[in-house]
Amino acid sequence: MTQKKNTVIFDLFNVLVRWRHEKAYAKVITDPQRLEFFLQNVIGSRFDYLMEHTSIEEAVIETQKKYPEYADEIAIYPQILPEMFDGYITENLQIIKELKEKGVKVYLLSNLHLSAIPMAKKIVDFWDLFDGIIISGEVGASKPEPEIFQILFDRFKINPKEAVFIDDTEVNVQAAKILGLDALIFKDSQEVRAFLEKFSLL
Repeated sequence: MTQKKNTVIFDLFNVLVRWRHEKAYAKVITDPQRLEFFLQNVIGSRFDYLMEHTSIEEAVIETQKKYPEYADEIAIYPQILPEMFDGYITENLQIIKELKEKGVKVYLLSNLHLSAIPMAKKIVDFWDLFDGIIISGEVGASKPEPEIFQILFDRFKINPKEAVFIDDTEVNVQAAKILGLDALIFKDSQEVRAFLEKFSLL
């Protein structure tokens, strides 16, 4: 028998907030093929990993060494970071409000470097929806590392068997499942609603 759920853990970027590198860089790199390569390879998952584990500045330097032909485009990443914001995913925010009305605990678990937190606090205006927040830059661990999940569980006394997790990245979802969370890769809000209804959370 499935254990009753009472907690939902959300990712932030591309689950609650649309975050699109291409929105900012399409204005900078006008050649479509060059832009596609840049988005998929230059500032892909490796760049995100460096940014989360070192700093934006160090990620820029290391990536410039690997892709010197894109040095100028990489260099402006910190300046155009806010331009990647592409609005809220309002359907999911509405779901959170409904969860709160039903007394469900809602938490945020986000990978975000310390230096980018002030920017995030400016563009996000719904922090008070959460019962607790864990940001990677503040705790020294990031998804999919099990340590950041454990920090969340310990700090807010969450039983993973009683919680579900929603993230847009498959490796993070798989890590969550290993730790005992039921988890969903976010694709659209209808799937989120159906997933939560399956556990009688909505």
